[in-house]
Amino acid sequence: MRKWLTRTCGDTSQEMCKPAVVFDVDDTLLDWYVLDSQYDFNMPYAQWLTCGVECDMPAIGAAKALFKTAKKLGASVFIITGGNDAQRGVISACLQKRGITGWKKLSTRSPVQESLTALDYKSHARAEIEKQGWQIGFAIGDQISDMAGGHTAQGFLLPNPMYFIP
Repeated sequence: MRKWLTRTCGDTSQEMCKPAVVFDVDDTLLDWYVLDSQYDFNMPYAQWLTCGVECDMPAIGAAKALFKTAKKLGASVFIITGGNDAQRGVISACLQKRGITGWKKLSTRSPVQESLTALDYKSHARAEIEKQGWQIGFAIGDQISDMAGGHTAQGFLLPNPMYFIP
């Protein structure tokens, strides 16, 4: 990350360069594996909502550390989740409860965006970040849609043995 920042921004101030990184939430920053495994990886939606509200899932340590490192090095952090606008408060509260704080923006799906594929929604959200002048160094997530479709210099895919979202 440090090399990317140097290569991208050089001697330019971070404020002028506007470096950014993008993180997904579920199974990237927050670990649903143990909870989902209790339901044989077929957790009922009502239970999923309850777990989300209670914030029963832990942070993924390595992703949380990378999040903090990005901020420490001067990059702004954006979070793009497939959760919808109605879930924004719960998602935000859970991230904060797990010590994942200080992001620039948390993007959730509007009612209009809920019909989009994850790839279309997330690549559009990254394009919007770029339109505001940010340079996205990398995107990290557990689904190909978290980094595919352009608008990032590099993507890092975390393994997810539980599900695939096209």
